[in-house]
Amino acid sequence: MELQFYIPQEKYDQDKETRSKEGIKNNFDFTAHFINKELQEIWRKTMIYVVAALAFLSVGYISRQYVAPNLLTTILTEGVSIGGWVFLWEAFSLVFFSGQEVNRRLKRYRRFQRSKITFDHQ
Repeated sequence: MELQFYIPQEKYDQDKETRSKEGIKNNFDFTAHFINKELQEIWRKTMIYVVAALAFLSVGYISRQYVAPNLLTTILTEGVSIGGWVFLWEAFSLVFFSGQEVNRRLKRYRRFQRSKITFDHQ
């Protein structure tokens, strides 16, 4: 990929061209850094949701075996189990939906970082 800018010859300024190239590269670096931070945050949340899901599902499963079934305990047990599945779905959603989109954006900015920047003076 190459980013090419066309500038009239009468507007040519070597110093501005050099600073513009550095500024563009810095912008891509800066944006990629924050996209990477966003990706790390997604993975951190995913791990928290998986742990919460396992805890809720375990409590729901174990409580069915040791608690006498009545209306209140059945509602609580089912609620805890459903909460566990919701946490697990949220972890799945973060990885496969949100994470994929953030990965695509990061790859795009990595390509921009590696791109050649030229100015054509006409």
